[in-house]
Amino acid sequence: MYLRSSFILAALFATTACPPSSGTTTDDPVTTETTDEPGTAGEPTTDPTTTGPANTAPTAPVVAITPASPTPVDDLICSVTTESSDPDGDAVTYTFAWTRDGVDAGLASGTVPATELAVGQAWECTVTPSDGVDEGLSGTAKVTIGSTPVVAETCAEIKANQPGATDGDYTLYIGKDPNKPWMARCKDMDAAPVEYLPLVHVQEGRNFSQYTAGASSPGTDVRTRFTHLRIDPVTLLVDIDDVTFSSSTGELMHGDGAVTSMPYAVAEGCSGTENGVANIDLVGTPFKLKESFCSAGFEALGGAVLGMSDQVADLTGGGSCGWTGPTKDNGCVDNPQNKSSGFVLDLEYIDPYDQACQAVCDSALACDIFPDLATCMADCLGVKTGAPECDAAITVTHHCVAMQDCDDLTKTLYDQMFGDCSDERMAEDVVCM
Repeated sequence: MYLRSSFILAALFATTACPPSSGTTTDDPVTTETTDEPGTAGEPTTDPTTTGPANTAPTAPVVAITPASPTPVDDLICSVTTESSDPDGDAVTYTFAWTRDGVDAGLASGTVPATELAVGQAWECTVTPSDGVDEGLSGTAKVTIGSTPVVAETCAEIKANQPGATDGDYTLYIGKDPNKPWMARCKDMDAAPVEYLPLVHVQEGRNFSQYTAGASSPGTDVRTRFTHLRIDPVTLLVDIDDVTFSSSTGELMHGDGAVTSMPYAVAEGCSGTENGVANIDLVGTPFKLKESFCSAGFEALGGAVLGMSDQVADLTGGGSCGWTGPTKDNGCVDNPQNKSSGFVLDLEYIDPYDQACQAVCDSALACDIFPDLATCMADCLGVKTGAPECDAAITVTHHCVAMQDCDDLTKTLYDQMFGDCSDERMAEDVVCM
């Protein structure tokens, strides 16, 4: 649906003839004399020794300063967005003047360099028009200098910019790229800050590692469930041994040592079978798995099955004893239950377009528009052409799923989303538009 608006601009100009002075007739040329000094804004004037029509000053211009929300790293640029007009048809020129906190800044150009700015200052630009005879009314614009947004890569940078920052969730940026944000849990902000990745799917059966008891490992199954992962924000490596944000159940013996918790992304067993299990689920975060997994140990069994655009992995492991886990130094982690592996699980930041597709597909699946997530993601990424119509189709579908009852969303919506992206029918035909 399109909204159309019409705007009518009208300018009214009025000229008032001066009454004839004494000693003249109505047929004589008009000579204007005024007690006001020449140059008064908006007042018609002439040289009293000459004759001719009165001069009218130009109208006030409309002025703007860019950027509208400046910081100390921005130059201020004052420009005329709506030109002055001169009723007499004279050419109009402009003069610029700036004040800083109400005091003349001594600048007569349209630009203030960033070196002149400081947080909290109020800058005003005044632009005065002239037709060569008279100055017209001025146009003005004002801005206040704000603080520079912090684009932090680490929690330590957050602390440096906000000394009073406490433990909590903060937005960090991969490589300080404003287009690559992610939400981090910053911990130990009062000492040496460290970063954790909050996980979205933390229900039973998701994001856990298990060492299954039996045979050479007597006891009860040790299962550790994770809600956050310790991550290096620069390398994007996960410390699988960090169990700060986790909970564990069970206890078993591995040789002479007791095991009460397990590292992340490890499935282990010691019964000669493939009975160790684990799950990795990064869905809902802007990260995916970058590496493959391997199995090691005595008579090692098991492997890893990746899915959902490499954001999910189901692991099995076992043997006598054996495990499946991340690679390390071109090999496998060694005896991971000893917590000596460290930063070994390699993640990768997901392309923003992929993230958009995931959001759409999560909603679309709830309405049975797609047979499964993998199909939706494959089709969504298949139209990654940059064509505005395709981008609009994805946006429209997202909003439709959010706005409409699922019963009203049929497979037609699927066809509209991934059909012919060369026209606008996706936007025109979708019911919720």
